[in-house]
Amino acid sequence: MRKAVERLRGECGMETDQEKMARLERENSLLKDILNHIHEGVMVTNKEGHVEFYNKVIGAIEETSPEEMVGRPLLSLYPFSQKYSSTLTVMKTGKPIFEMEHCYLSTNGKLINIIYSTLPFIYRNQMEGAYCIIRDVTKMGNFLTRSMRMYHKLNNTLNADFHKNGTSFTLDDIITQNAKMRELIAMARNASIYHSNVLVCGETGTGKELFAQGIHNAGLQSGGKFVAVNCAALPANLIESLLFGTVKGAFTGGQNTPGLFEQAEGGTIFLDEINSMSFGLQGKLLRVLQDKTVRRIGGKENIRINCRIISATNQNPLEEIKAERLRQDLFYRLSAIYIGIPPLRERIDDLSLLAKHFINQYNSIYGKSIEDIDNNLLGFLTSYPWPGNVRELEHFIESSCINVDPDTKHLDLNNIPESFEKKLGTKNTLPPVIPQGKSLNSALQSVEKQILKAALEQNDYNISKTAKELGIHRQALHYRINKFGLRHEQKDDEA
Repeated sequence: MRKAVERLRGECGMETDQEKMARLERENSLLKDILNHIHEGVMVTNKEGHVEFYNKVIGAIEETSPEEMVGRPLLSLYPFSQKYSSTLTVMKTGKPIFEMEHCYLSTNGKLINIIYSTLPFIYRNQMEGAYCIIRDVTKMGNFLTRSMRMYHKLNNTLNADFHKNGTSFTLDDIITQNAKMRELIAMARNASIYHSNVLVCGETGTGKELFAQGIHNAGLQSGGKFVAVNCAALPANLIESLLFGTVKGAFTGGQNTPGLFEQAEGGTIFLDEINSMSFGLQGKLLRVLQDKTVRRIGGKENIRINCRIISATNQNPLEEIKAERLRQDLFYRLSAIYIGIPPLRERIDDLSLLAKHFINQYNSIYGKSIEDIDNNLLGFLTSYPWPGNVRELEHFIESSCINVDPDTKHLDLNNIPESFEKKLGTKNTLPPVIPQGKSLNSALQSVEKQILKAALEQNDYNISKTAKELGIHRQALHYRINKFGLRHEQKDDEA
């Protein structure tokens, strides 16, 4: 009889019991597979208070496995009281709890920071348990950073006129293969998603404003204006009215004029050479940072502002504080995020890459066809300390491109601009010719070793004197001595 019924169901297009069980088993397996590969953690607790399902995502967050968690009492795994358990509360009230923040220690002692929602599982009008949907806050931040980067890349591709916000650069325009610089770029991308103040420190010509513009364009405030002001270029009374604005009648000829803080509303204000501000003006700036308001000169009302503040200094801020040129309390307010850009002499592995970039740039501008730099010239360039950093290197390449014939393919020692000959010392100290068959890296290291050896011998292996002459730090010189096997009776501290 049963077989006859199943045959009849089959003829009518209905599932047999066996087919239904197979379908449900397949659907259940598929559902579990999906839940194990989504971005959110999912944990299900049954009405007896035991963990019934625990996906791999939450396992990765808590550094445990479903096998260790499924079947165990919820309160034994998370030792909070029944009163504060959102799962038990939801099962008791039948009402969901959405978007709660929670920080706790996992079973293996790991600090977890999550946002979660807990919902009841009701089957046939009966409370059967509850399930939590969990998001890792750290991963959310990383995902947001990547999403913002993709958005801005797409936006810049579709709308090349993004410079309307007052900028010319993004973080993608930073040319580097240096490990430290890559770390700083990653830090800047992460900083861009927050509204915290940023302090960029670096010598003249290292690219401080490039980083500032890059952070602005990578963040949510990129649609707003980027307003830059060089604090060293203006007298104190003028910069104060420029920053805070004025009201009519405040002084002879004074008009109702919004200051730069107001003009940067919804965007970024970049205060370059912040340490050149007078102490009095630094105090007023501190008040702006604390209250998020400005008062125009001659005005009586405080105006609320909403702009990000990125500042920069070309001096060591701690030394500026010690010399009483920078307020310590202002420094702490400005440097919630601190980016210290290394000088070119400390990222010399970027020199050939930057030089090639500038060659291509000025080839287009001046109609040249230069392809590369001769190894001997490159040897001189890598040994030069570049006090003007990347900006000076760009000036060198531009001058060289201007001076060469249109059909020149390689810049060499004969193409050095007259203004650089004395700096590089090419007239008097030509290095041995490097065989052109060598790789660029091998050629550079060979020249660098010869220059270091000559400098050490000339200074009787006095580390301080040699480092000063070469324009590098003592630690950098020690590193190169070990790298090239140039150890000797070194005299570290003699004048």
